[in-house]
Amino acid sequence: MCFALPARRRSPHVRAHRPQVPRPAPLPERRYLADALRTETVGGVLLLLAAVTALIWANSP
Repeated sequence: MCFALPARRRSPHVRAHRPQVPRPAPLPERRYLADALRTETVGGVLLLLAAVTALIWANSP
């Protein structure tokens, strides 16, 4: 024997669940993050250029 469950009624006082959208970080944190990424990027590019130079130098006759 199968019993159907009654339909749930939503209370008028309960709001529907809305996913929260992440807000941008405050200005000091954004500035710190941007500076760190910029510094890391420049360091990474320099390291990559040094590696390419070393490979060319090591394989030159």
